[in-house]
Amino acid sequence: MEVSRRGRLVTDRPYGSGARIRLPSGHVAEYRITLSTAASEGYAPRRLTVRKIIFYPRLDLGSTGASVLALNEALQRLHIALGAVDSSFGLDTRDAVVAFQKLHGLPRTRSVDARFWRVLAAASAPRARYPGDHIEVSKPSGPVRRPRWPRHLVSHVSTGATGNTPVGRWHVYSKVPGWLPDGMFDSSFFLRGFAIHGYPTVPFYPGSHGCVRVPVWLAPRIYGYDPPGSTIYIY
Repeated sequence: MEVSRRGRLVTDRPYGSGARIRLPSGHVAEYRITLSTAASEGYAPRRLTVRKIIFYPRLDLGSTGASVLALNEALQRLHIALGAVDSSFGLDTRDAVVAFQKLHGLPRTRSVDARFWRVLAAASAPRARYPGDHIEVSKPSGPVRRPRWPRHLVSHVSTGATGNTPVGRWHVYSKVPGWLPDGMFDSSFFLRGFAIHGYPTVPFYPGSHGCVRVPVWLAPRIYGYDPPGSTIYIY
């Protein structure tokens, strides 16, 4: 058995029928554990390598490093929208964390703690309520889903503060790229003045005038995913 930490060998020795090895976990680190078996009568030699990352239990806006990278990789596997899968806890990671917290009924703290990691480890990609290619918005929990891989993504949004975002099945009838005078960005209108659009502030609760706000960093992707005539479900 070989065990390395951050690329440096920790132990390399044979074991007969089992082993218990204590590895320090007080700091962020990546362990690689390689198990090898020798050939014997009727059995071929085998080699298996596993990778395990020790995480910082708490991460917040501004955090960096291997733990943040592991967080972003896990969120991406669940189709939570991110600007980039990297080692930086920026605004996109914060919004992705909130989207995950909304989906799983966790407190919307905008940060990651031990409870978050436990739920994340057991989570699976969310499923859409409706079939086909569309966008759907959940007013109670807040996320917007754009099903159909490879463009399946889930994002934090904010709907009407008074509950006035219209529920139902709608279609995009008009699109306006760029900024509008009232601060709307890359707007896709689906009913009168109601639209899905980017906005500089997207509260973690219903706080819009009735539109569906998405983070500005994500708005161009959403805008590109819903051409005129696209279906939007709001419930």
